[in-house]
Amino acid sequence: MKSLNILGFNFLDLNYNEIISLLHEKISKRETFTFLNVNSHILIEAERNPRLKENLENLSAIFADGVGVYWASKFLYKDFKFKERLTGTDLYYKILSYAQKYDRKVFFFGGGEKAAEMLEQNIKKMYPNLKISGILQRETNFSDLTVAKIRSSNSDILFVGLGSPYQEDWLAKYSKQVNIPVQVAMGSGIEFLSGNYKRAPEFFQNIGLEWFYRFLNEPARLWKRYFIGNPKFILKIIFQKLNT
Repeated sequence: MKSLNILGFNFLDLNYNEIISLLHEKISKRETFTFLNVNSHILIEAERNPRLKENLENLSAIFADGVGVYWASKFLYKDFKFKERLTGTDLYYKILSYAQKYDRKVFFFGGGEKAAEMLEQNIKKMYPNLKISGILQRETNFSDLTVAKIRSSNSDILFVGLGSPYQEDWLAKYSKQVNIPVQVAMGSGIEFLSGNYKRAPEFFQNIGLEWFYRFLNEPARLWKRYFIGNPKFILKIIFQKLNT
């Protein structure tokens, strides 16, 4: 399978359908497969956090997330860019659709108390026959009891939404112990799946400005990420281009 190197990380280049086929294979064989959709912010954070960098490198795969990494692939590799512009959120919905169709058991670990309370009801509106094997809210002081609960669920897919770098730390420590084939690190994805956070309207999604809509809703928290982090990312991509 083709991969593209962006800022030292090898991104697996698959489209949505190919990712779902890969996950189906891993579940069928009961093989552990851990992954994260990585955006420009995570790449910048990994540069200054060696443990996060190591944890990302030890995942089974990383996929692109959002317009920044996609456009970086176009700038760096031209006609050999990523096959498809992926977003983590869209992929999560496709995984849930797959899980309902193939009768897979899904466990959710993450999100705040409100999101955890809202999650099942909101998901069942879209996927009424989805088998939800458990929901646990986010923790940052990792508990062996939590690991035991997740392991005893005998699930097929685990969504881990603890935010970076906690979710990557958690997977590095416990991914083998929980005995679940597909394990998805998803940042704040559970907040979106629950409806606690509202996703950008399709107009913003289609033109690659979903990040800007998020900024408008949380400017105090996100202004550094987008207006300092994004220019830094662009400069690093230019340097990578010049050095290849």
